[in-house]
Amino acid sequence: PDGGRATQVQLQADADWQDGKLLLRRGVVQGPGGGATAQGEWDITQDELDLSVSLQGLNIDRYVPQVKGVAIGDFRVTGSAAAPLMAGRASAYGLQVGDVQIPRAAASLGFADDWLSIRDPEISLGAGQIKGLARWNVRTNALEGALRADNILLGLLGVEDAEGRVSVEEALLSGTLDRPVVRAVLASDQLLAGGVDIGPVRATVALEGDELGLSESEIQVGGGRISAVGRLNLARQQGQFAAEIKGVKLQEIDLNVPGLRVGGEINGVATWTSTGPQENSATSTLQLRDLGINDFYLGNGGLTANLNEGVVVATAAVGSTQGFVDVQAERIDLNARQLTARITGSGFDLAESLAGLEPQIQFPTPELREVFRRLAGELNLQAEVQGSFEAPMITVSQLSLDGLALADRGAGARRLGRITLKGQG
Repeated sequence: PDGGRATQVQLQADADWQDGKLLLRRGVVQGPGGGATAQGEWDITQDELDLSVSLQGLNIDRYVPQVKGVAIGDFRVTGSAAAPLMAGRASAYGLQVGDVQIPRAAASLGFADDWLSIRDPEISLGAGQIKGLARWNVRTNALEGALRADNILLGLLGVEDAEGRVSVEEALLSGTLDRPVVRAVLASDQLLAGGVDIGPVRATVALEGDELGLSESEIQVGGGRISAVGRLNLARQQGQFAAEIKGVKLQEIDLNVPGLRVGGEINGVATWTSTGPQENSATSTLQLRDLGINDFYLGNGGLTANLNEGVVVATAAVGSTQGFVDVQAERIDLNARQLTARITGSGFDLAESLAGLEPQIQFPTPELREVFRRLAGELNLQAEVQGSFEAPMITVSQLSLDGLALADRGAGARRLGRITLKGQG
């Protein structure tokens, strides 16, 4: 039967009956799922089999819907009709399991006591290899096995926005063919995700039917580490993950922004929640320590952020004895790449603020550069940022320089007064 419908199979045989034995010179079976040929004998009196069987273009998804591809193979069948034994080797081409495509795979197959076993696999994913042992009970549908994989490219596994290789140090297979259970330990020496170097990475995951669980993980990034746990239903796209961030140093992360150097350390927690396809939200609470931008020291503080359907709302406050900065990101649309934010800064030393800008300024004369370096005072700022990520519009509602002075080469300073500016750019 096939989905409640009869399946037509063509059977051809060239056989003789001799001394209680069925002698099969050639038999051919052809159906919608592929075909097979056989030759050999069956001693009906002793109930002994001795057959050679060849698979010819077997469509795998006809029997295992989760796997697409075509199989061929050669086998010897012995034992009895009631308890047949089989041994041989099969190859499969054009395999596809979910989003993973495998051009070719081969393995030794055996059958005994209702168990179909797979040994000595030759499965290549790029330069990676998959090894191990698995077996399937054709009567109970039970699965058993242990597998490992080395140096598998993430791109071949359908992973987007990340590059690198991953290894499966150990994967234990159980459950049934309808509801498989896989428990695995994944590891990678180095990955590239979102332009950030990550590694080493180690995670323990479990897949039971549609349920994916992450029981422990550790990702080393920026001289610190991120650990995460959680669960996700793959069919409904519902689940939650929680992460703890410790000692991640910003200066060791390449932000890929020309002229921008960020230093400091991040600690905190974050959660990610999905209630359905394209229905994601996230929250984070981070502590910022010794934050600095282009050699300008901002101090210590905190950041809270909420992500809902691709839109981030965030608040950050950083300060030191030299000044204070408050940032209110009212809307950061990650899909449209648009943002709206308000920035307030007060009490910052002008000389230190300008030192961070000096490498980005082209001075027409050395004398003007020298005057720039001698400016002193206190900087206060109120500004709004709107527009695209690539070309934001910055509106300065107020910029004031209190106690502005031009420092002499000797002791003291020449006081210039107070300046207040407004504008857009």
